[in-house]
Amino acid sequence: MGNCLFSRRGRYATTQQKKLVDGESCATIASVVAAAAAPTEAASASASAASAVQMRALYDFEKQADDDLSFKKDDILDLVDNSSGEFWWLMRNQRTGDSGYVPCNYIQPYDGGPASLTAWFDVDRREAERCLLMPGVPHGSFILRPCGQRSESGAFSLSVRTDEDLEAQQQQQQKVLVRHYIVRPTDEGGFYISPNRRFSSLIELLEHYQQQQDGMCCQLGLPCPREYVPPPQLRDFELNRQLLSFVEKLGQGSFGEVWKARLGRLLEVAVKSMKEATMNKADFLSEAEKMHKLHHPKIVQLVGVCTREEPFYIVTEFMPNGALTAYLRRDNEQGRRVTFGHMIDMLFQVADGMCYLEQKRFIHRDLRAANILVGLNNTVKVGDFGLSRCIEEEAYCFKEGTKFPIRWTAPEAAKSKAFTHKSDVWSFGILAYEVVTRGGLPYPEYSNCDILRLVCGGYRMANPSCPAGGVPCDQFLYESVMLACWRLEPAARPTFAALRNLLENYFVEKQPQYEH
Repeated sequence: MGNCLFSRRGRYATTQQKKLVDGESCATIASVVAAAAAPTEAASASASAASAVQMRALYDFEKQADDDLSFKKDDILDLVDNSSGEFWWLMRNQRTGDSGYVPCNYIQPYDGGPASLTAWFDVDRREAERCLLMPGVPHGSFILRPCGQRSESGAFSLSVRTDEDLEAQQQQQQKVLVRHYIVRPTDEGGFYISPNRRFSSLIELLEHYQQQQDGMCCQLGLPCPREYVPPPQLRDFELNRQLLSFVEKLGQGSFGEVWKARLGRLLEVAVKSMKEATMNKADFLSEAEKMHKLHHPKIVQLVGVCTREEPFYIVTEFMPNGALTAYLRRDNEQGRRVTFGHMIDMLFQVADGMCYLEQKRFIHRDLRAANILVGLNNTVKVGDFGLSRCIEEEAYCFKEGTKFPIRWTAPEAAKSKAFTHKSDVWSFGILAYEVVTRGGLPYPEYSNCDILRLVCGGYRMANPSCPAGGVPCDQFLYESVMLACWRLEPAARPTFAALRNLLENYFVEKQPQYEH
């Protein structure tokens, strides 16, 4: 039928689609494999269980090391051994017969469960909307995902893109919406959206609504295409610089040049060429090794480094829309398409990434909009975390006209150079000011040398709200986020976990409820 619901080469064969957004998390995949390959009484039975675990490739992958396994999107892979770690497993490609190591964020379970469906995305409501509202995603595209309603045990959510025509001022204007439906389980093992129409399986339910609208906002089309291909979590921390092909110079960063490049033939990356004599190599390698182990959807993934000769290279995932500061300023000049809702969502994403770093006890030290990178459809990620601690003191000192980010730095950190999670929280409040002012400079009326004295004396920036000037900022964001982050006593500032929850609840309150 070509419905793209289930990735079998038979009845539910997949059609050619674009490359897509990151689906399953490694943790989710690991739990599926652990359940399927759980230890049994006999070692042979355990080995047999492991070999029965199958995965489907979400993307093409070109091997980076001799013992990696190359594969194509939709290849079926058999698990051979997953004892090597959380991010790379030894697998065999059914199509080619070859075996090798596979990055876990490029595969998803292939066991007949919900995660085996092409429509399955392991994302929340907000991320589903970002995927479905991407330019070029057709009417009727849909995502099946975990249900965010805690009261709905065993349920899933179905998110659907619909393009509705509305009459406005005697003109037809198209309005693009995402509708959400709860898919509930039945006592008999089936599923339903409307109690009057029940189905024996998720596949049957989705196929039914692909064939007829039957009370939905529209007839379902194909599963949402995945535009974003995540960087593989490479095993080798030190990369072969001969594999890098430089494509385009993107700019001059704080620590050196920034280039768009390719690693091998397939993977787009960003490469930072570090200035000579500014980097403490031992500190840099220690810090970069820690960063390489950090994996979260809202932080820029460190792919690897090149340090065997100068200049050093830092290789990260490529974010096509660059730094948030420049992105917001361009938007301000080009019609202000970034709404206040988008801004709240961006701040939530940053808080989500910083919450992860907070949990990992990793301090950013230089959190500001210039170090937040923008992907597709207002997706943002925290970048440049940890690098400032590796820079020699002469290149990162507290003097007027130098690179010390005094406008973003908490007063206690500016005085003592002792950075903490709470000083990062202060910087988050300044970042919120940058976002709502569309890339505005904090403390615009003061010079760098005045700021620390003013802040320690109790001065705080006023609410920048100016709707006529395109600056939206309600009292909630100003008082509950900005001013809370700018409390003089570090212990009185919120945690990133609290900020994340605050912004998430605020965002949800502004959203329409589920259709059913």
